[in-house]
Amino acid sequence: MKVTKEIAKLLVPVLLLAFGSGCATPALWSNTRMDACNQPAATPNVRLFSTSERNDFLVVYDEYSGHARTSSPRAYWLKQNENRIAQDHRPLFVSPKSATRMTPVPVFTSVPEASDAPPPIYAVVSAQSGSFALYRHEKTTTYHLPEYNDGRGTAEKIFLTPPAVIFDSAIVCGYAAAIYYSNK
Repeated sequence: MKVTKEIAKLLVPVLLLAFGSGCATPALWSNTRMDACNQPAATPNVRLFSTSERNDFLVVYDEYSGHARTSSPRAYWLKQNENRIAQDHRPLFVSPKSATRMTPVPVFTSVPEASDAPPPIYAVVSAQSGSFALYRHEKTTTYHLPEYNDGRGTAEKIFLTPPAVIFDSAIVCGYAAAIYYSNK
């Protein structure tokens, strides 16, 4: 089939309107919907545990996975992961079953009344802010539960990049052919 000059002149604007500038690859990598953010569940169900074996607290909470769209229990050592969490990195998780032989730390939703004689170590959870305050020996420290990108979206983007590059190349070749035939 021979493309006439008139059809080729009409084909260039149609291709431009239909396919844009042929930028599927940059659009793929700027698509944040594919990134899976993991964050505390709406009701994080925070539990804290201490052990005499190490000078740290085990934090067990329910995490919502944006990728899987489900919640599941997670556990990590508080001090060991403090810097990772502050930098929005994935903590080094351990099994939530690790808590079975540990001493539970009382967890409240508000600060106990002074008349209730609160325990020497306890925590107050704020589900709205995804954090908890740890009260120990008259010192209070606030910690945020982990929020991080699990990187699964990156793997999907890598998998989809070759087809996007092929699509972009086809668009560019189509433009070149349309321009070539319109100037012939």
